[in-house]
Amino acid sequence: MPKTNQSHGRHITEMDVTVVNSEDGVINNDAYSRRSDFKVVRIADGITTINARAFWNCSHLTSVEIPDSVLEIGDDAFYECPNLVSIIIPNSVKKIGEGAFANTGLTSIILPEGIEEIGYGAFCDCKKITSVVIPDNVQIDGSIFRGCSALESDIIANGVLLFRKKISAEIVIPYGVKKIGDYLFEDRKKIHSVIIPDGVTEIGKYAFCGCSNLTSVIIPKSIKTIGKGAFRGCSSLTSISIPDGVKIGEGIYRGCTSLTFMSDVIIDGVLLFSSKQSGDIVIPHGVTKIGEYAFGGCKEISSVIIPDCVTEIGEEAFSGCEGLTSIVIPDSVRTIGKGAFYNCKGLKSISMPEGIKSIQDYVFSNCQNLTSVVIPDSVKDIGKYAFAYCVSLKRIDIPKCVMEIGFSAFEGCEKLMSIVIPNGIKKVARFSFAYCHDLSCVNIPPSAKTIGAGAFCDTGLKSVTIPDGVTEIEGSAFANCKELTTVVIPMNVRTIDNWLFERCINLRTVDIRGAEIIEFGAFSECSSLDTITLNDGIKNISSSAFSGCTSLKSILLPKGLLEIGPYAFEKCTALVKIVIPSTVEMIWRGAFCGCTALTTVVIPNSVEKIGTKAFWGCIHLKSVLIPKTLKRVGRPNFEKTTKLIREQ
Repeated sequence: MPKTNQSHGRHITEMDVTVVNSEDGVINNDAYSRRSDFKVVRIADGITTINARAFWNCSHLTSVEIPDSVLEIGDDAFYECPNLVSIIIPNSVKKIGEGAFANTGLTSIILPEGIEEIGYGAFCDCKKITSVVIPDNVQIDGSIFRGCSALESDIIANGVLLFRKKISAEIVIPYGVKKIGDYLFEDRKKIHSVIIPDGVTEIGKYAFCGCSNLTSVIIPKSIKTIGKGAFRGCSSLTSISIPDGVKIGEGIYRGCTSLTFMSDVIIDGVLLFSSKQSGDIVIPHGVTKIGEYAFGGCKEISSVIIPDCVTEIGEEAFSGCEGLTSIVIPDSVRTIGKGAFYNCKGLKSISMPEGIKSIQDYVFSNCQNLTSVVIPDSVKDIGKYAFAYCVSLKRIDIPKCVMEIGFSAFEGCEKLMSIVIPNGIKKVARFSFAYCHDLSCVNIPPSAKTIGAGAFCDTGLKSVTIPDGVTEIEGSAFANCKELTTVVIPMNVRTIDNWLFERCINLRTVDIRGAEIIEFGAFSECSSLDTITLNDGIKNISSSAFSGCTSLKSILLPKGLLEIGPYAFEKCTALVKIVIPSTVEMIWRGAFCGCTALTTVVIPNSVEKIGTKAFWGCIHLKSVLIPKTLKRVGRPNFEKTTKLIREQ
């Protein structure tokens, strides 16, 4: 008889238990996501990390046993496990990621005493949670239990208001609260007014963000700190009075479109809000930083003059200033924040001062009229999406000292014609030059080791030289490069990854003599491909690897090949003859389906199985010798006009 135990009234046997282990102590991203067969998971002792989405959407999972070796539970690790009712988080856990247990069936939570970090919305929308135990001195924000509608009362822990049971038009913060938790009332459209009693010292970041119907808030003199973005998007707020001496986070007025000030709001040298938000803007002397989103969304600004006392332009400071055509950034500026000029569609040119070390994420993304950019030699890295969809940008010189280019940095720069990637770059990041339709020439440096997924997909490249030092080319790196004619893959590249050259319709010759694995769809729909050289070390040609290669007349399959995958040569309509090596054991379904010109196939004695429709539609295949060792032939398979001759 199998052993049994009880899990919240459910009868569980050892047969229902799945033990999860890993040699390196890490359960990888998405490792067991969407597994409908899991009921009880027992994570093996020695596991230290449960990574992002590891058990996401395991719809029948009811309980999880976590050993005290686990230190971290990643983002969305158990997100959307609706039947997960039981879990004990051991005291060893230091970090719980964003949404880790969101939208599960948990009924109670005891947070571990050693917890140091809990991400945004870690337990949000757990509608069956009725009780929560929070250890002393644990600091968490107000998003953690959002949407936990079964909780019976407000949660105040260590003086922080973390959960509000009743949301009404008028919110009165309870006495005894010292801090209004981060994100606590985010996007609560029902709120019209807020009364904060004396004694509250802090309003957390994004506490009232998105309360678009909030018109009135009373802030007491006891307040010492208002967090970043606290009133962001409160578009109905017409006035706010903040006591002197309060430390104010940046972006607190972002999107407060009904709010007006008689003068600029400058605190400790940071320009938080400008009284002028259209026309020609002159930043006042004495300002050292233009605050986050200080002018964000001001569509009628046409020009900006920044004095040389400014050293920093904050995140999204001018984002969405669609009418901005001219800005002079002085040499004093050392930092330009993420998205600072995002979606400034009228901006035509930009010159960054010497001393800027990093071009941060999204900083000039979607500047659709930007034609000229000067990057100083001081720049060491270019962030993700930094120039993405600058559709008018034809040329950009990347300084030799740049050591890193983020993913999608130049994605969608349709008119960019050529690029020189500096020597020192080790990885051409994923999608970094994707959809640059006019890009016909690129120099990949000798320092490169990896070309990321989709790095040059859908570009105008006609030829490409891949340095010998490259050892990995990730999936779709050159997919849909319709002008590409010839490629030589370095000998050190062992895997031709998924969809690597998919739909390269003018690709004629490929040399992949170093490859040992050809993955899914690697050359799918390369309709001009007529010559390819394969390595004898290849063991498996994966699904759809050469499907739709309508010009491929012949191919010498490697001697060590074991399997020909599903639809591997489907619709190779010019293929006349195929010799299958004597090492092949399996020809999968549809492998040569639709090869209408095929007249000769030699099937060796090593083949044990032929899948369904492997030779379906091969209308000119008159006869095939079937070896006596063949154990199974799927049906239908050959056309009725094909004569099958059984070996005696």
